[in-house]
Amino acid sequence: MSEREAVKEWLIANCMTCGKPFGQEEAWMENCPICFKESKGYKLLKGDLAFACLQEEVARLRAVKPNPARAPDGDVERLREEIEDLVAKGMAAEARVERLQKHRQKLKAKIDELEGEVARLRHEISMKSPAAGHGQALDLPLLRKLLLLCHPDKNPNNLALATEVTQWLLAQKSKINP
Repeated sequence: MSEREAVKEWLIANCMTCGKPFGQEEAWMENCPICFKESKGYKLLKGDLAFACLQEEVARLRAVKPNPARAPDGDVERLREEIEDLVAKGMAAEARVERLQKHRQKLKAKIDELEGEVARLRHEISMKSPAAGHGQALDLPLLRKLLLLCHPDKNPNNLALATEVTQWLLAQKSKINP
């Protein structure tokens, strides 16, 4: 699919600054490209001005209230085509929402799986801790090696888990070497 065809999946949103419509590629986008560039002090190029011209025309057309009873037959047909086009865009948006919801469910399942693994590891650690009467106490050289292995800088993909384990190890280190 070409870049130009990719815009068919974009939603039409109203700019939070100027209120005019624009193609919203991502849900977090709140401003049209013109307002975004102006807020950052960027220079507007001819393409931006062409976009602004079309933006004004779309806003003008949105403000016109068609009256199909008075419209010539060609206009009624054009309005029907516009309605069909809007329905098709709505279906595309619904499909995109459905894809995002499925992706969200997969991510939530992964989070649940990882939280279960953390709980299992916590239980395993608590069962092997010297306080539980099992295993042997951690010595300082071993703690230092463990810290090197699990530090968040070494595990950027599991940052939260690495941070949690590192904090626990540091707490153990302070008990051994106050």
